[in-house]
Amino acid sequence: MVVRWTDDLYRRDAPPSYEESMGLSAPSTETLTPSTGSTRSVPSHRVREPSHSILRGTITLSDYVPDGSTDPYIVRVPLTLREIFTGGKQIFISFKRYSRSGRSKEVRLTLDVPQGCPDGARFTYDNAGHELPNGTRQDIEVVIAEESPAPTDQCGVAGQAFYRDGDDLHAHVCLPWTSRLERKDCKFHIKGLDGARYEVEVDYRRTGMVNGVVEYRGKGMPRYKREGRGKLYIE
Repeated sequence: MVVRWTDDLYRRDAPPSYEESMGLSAPSTETLTPSTGSTRSVPSHRVREPSHSILRGTITLSDYVPDGSTDPYIVRVPLTLREIFTGGKQIFISFKRYSRSGRSKEVRLTLDVPQGCPDGARFTYDNAGHELPNGTRQDIEVVIAEESPAPTDQCGVAGQAFYRDGDDLHAHVCLPWTSRLERKDCKFHIKGLDGARYEVEVDYRRTGMVNGVVEYRGKGMPRYKREGRGKLYIE
């Protein structure tokens, strides 16, 4: 889908509207959805960090001003692995769009985060930005940036034990050593991103191993634009 503008207020040859002639504000905010979506990588030097943190799902681009560039204006949206796993989070990106005549209008982009979308997924809003010298408008690209968990001195990470590898999930678990392991096996469980309980049995008496991996098929990340889920590895 290509967004087509029909509001005469922003045609360069259009007369001033009643609101403009009376010194009133511009019409209601225009809300746009992405024209296309892809996973093409974006050069890091072109990625713009939001000028404000996300507040209740809204990003305000207060530093987005006309600069004449014909390159897409790229906005990086940080999301947690859990938010990407669940999907459905609605993000709003608000900014003031300018025409070459100096007129402005409040615009809001909306994005429903697809379940399982990869880090770097890109969503394009055609002709959504400022008016360019050639009469067209600048494209805006929203890039999903998966937040990396903060490392700790121990196994795993603080507050988030899961790592992603494509469609697969890895959970790193550290268990305290106890002499009871020399006498009998033990069981523990973790709570997955889907809220389910996954149980693992440790049998040190039989294996003599202090490291291991358990694989759960179909319990990993939802596959982006495909059916099913990847694997879950509990290490």
